[in-house]
Amino acid sequence: MKYVTGTRTVNPQTTVVICQGEMDSLAVEELHQAVDPLLADATSHLIFDFAKVDYLSSSVLSFLLAAQSKAKEKSGKVSLVGASELVKQSFEMAALDSLFEFHGTLEDAGVVVTPPASAKGKERAEKKGKGTAATKGDGSSSPVIEKVVVQRQEEKPPAREKVTPISERRAREERLVEKIQPLAEPKSWRDYGVWIGIGVAVMVSVVVSLYLYLVQP
Repeated sequence: MKYVTGTRTVNPQTTVVICQGEMDSLAVEELHQAVDPLLADATSHLIFDFAKVDYLSSSVLSFLLAAQSKAKEKSGKVSLVGASELVKQSFEMAALDSLFEFHGTLEDAGVVVTPPASAKGKERAEKKGKGTAATKGDGSSSPVIEKVVVQRQEEKPPAREKVTPISERRAREERLVEKIQPLAEPKSWRDYGVWIGIGVAVMVSVVVSLYLYLVQP
């Protein structure tokens, strides 16, 4: 498996090294072949793209630490881009996370990636082809006709209201009133206590009056 898939020179001082896979001790040799010529040249800022890297061994960490030392001798540095949480944990366990700069993307690292000249030429050709396709042979532009399909929805007839007979409506209202009004509770003799007392008092007064009338000479 190839661990270093390529390099990209951003400027004479900055180069991106693209890596992939589970980088163990076998990957160190490829790193040396790709990085040593760069550090021997004018490159002082190395950016390792670890977006597709799943694992880093201790030997790879030692190589990165040595590359960091060589870059600092040239007033440069080593940056890491796109490292996953598992890869970051490898640096934290080795207490090396504070010695490197971690970035999410190349843009975060201050690197502006421009497309190659071939891609630019292809894009321009496509734009030119679209421009010529919109014009006729005599140079006049052809109108663009847009077809709009209008879908008409059938109007539904309004729903008819259900007519309830008057007799049925009255019966419903009477049943509703019966449900609302509470049933009358049967009254006991206590409810008539006042009237009983009044009647007793009247009878006593009548009896007393008769007695007084009969006793007097």
